[in-house]
Amino acid sequence: MACDTVTPMARARPVRSFLLLAVLALGPVLAAPAQLSVSLVPDSIALADGTLLALASLGFHASTQEMPVDIDKVNGFDRLAVFGYSKGLDVASDYVAAATAALPLALVFAISPDQSVAAGVIYAEVMTHAFFAKNTLKLLFPRVRPWVYMAPVSGSAPEVFEGNDSFPSGHATLAFAAAAFSITVALLDLPADSPWLVPFTVTEGSLALVTASFRVFSGMHFLTDVLAGAAVGTAIGLALPLVHTGWTGGSIGAPRSVAVPVSLFSFAL
Repeated sequence: MACDTVTPMARARPVRSFLLLAVLALGPVLAAPAQLSVSLVPDSIALADGTLLALASLGFHASTQEMPVDIDKVNGFDRLAVFGYSKGLDVASDYVAAATAALPLALVFAISPDQSVAAGVIYAEVMTHAFFAKNTLKLLFPRVRPWVYMAPVSGSAPEVFEGNDSFPSGHATLAFAAAAFSITVALLDLPADSPWLVPFTVTEGSLALVTASFRVFSGMHFLTDVLAGAAVGTAIGLALPLVHTGWTGGSIGAPRSVAVPVSLFSFAL
């Protein structure tokens, strides 16, 4: 009895057809310039909500109960970088974090005025929500700071105790939220040949990395603390501007086109 056989080429045909339709449908959208936009009512609510949550989280404090300080109970990855308290690096991390948060304001001079207003509102939303997120996580996951383990050896400790709110790093959360936001906006609104683009993105990213590094070397945080803070901050700083991005094809500021060679994809499929 003869049996029908289906060749691999025939089985792949529906998949190729689907991909072709997807490319044809998404091509015009992806080729449209990016546009930041805010709305009066929704963004007023979001900004007020973020501000109130940030203010409320000032009252969040990690548990003050005595916690174990046996360095052997710290995971092997974090034990790779455990330092005693350094006041100089602690203070330096404050200044670098402040610079990271302030540098996005330079975008005002690079993007169009209407985009500046939208970007300013979104940035305020980013930072208030990041502030609330890091305080909430500190409350939910109390963790002893590295300098507590090293204090018997180093003999140094910060003037303000706060010995069990190590996770996550608040400095890293806010620095990476600022960096992710500003780099996203720069990539969306600055043309590829803008003299601002590369220096700005490199500087902002480097400041965030230095902030996180100083928090580890100062004995204030473990590696996983800064990694968690960086992940949370990046997620917030990236998500909010993208949520406020309309792929409408309108010309605002100096938009960048993400062109898709539809004909080339179609031929390949």
